[in-house]
Amino acid sequence: MGAAKDLLYKRKEVGERQGCLSRFIEKKIPQEITIKFHQNITGPWTTFSKYPKEQLNMLYELYKEAQFETDDLVLEREVFDEHVKRRYPDWMWHLREECVTNKIPQDEWYKHPPDDVTPTIWKEMCNKWNNRK
Repeated sequence: MGAAKDLLYKRKEVGERQGCLSRFIEKKIPQEITIKFHQNITGPWTTFSKYPKEQLNMLYELYKEAQFETDDLVLEREVFDEHVKRRYPDWMWHLREECVTNKIPQDEWYKHPPDDVTPTIWKEMCNKWNNRK
């Protein structure tokens, strides 16, 4: 319990100064998670609630391979999961950003897949976004 309490205080103290991502000891960790996520988009999951647990586990394993050191692996996973959940909408926005910025009609987004998403998966994602209207 001592480690969890210490982490909670560290989160509050650091979080008040720098926000959610500051809970990671190194700034490179959130960047690494984002890169790993974009390199491994293997399905049309447009919301975190639809993101399969198996994918989250795989993403966590890829992150661990980067060999960042922390004191408590269990809490590390908890923070990792929370980070992915919080960042997921932003990652989805960045995938669509070029289409939005270039004023491409939403029903034509599928013609402009980002580099890190296969055209087939991108088309499925676009269909999901189009059906939310």
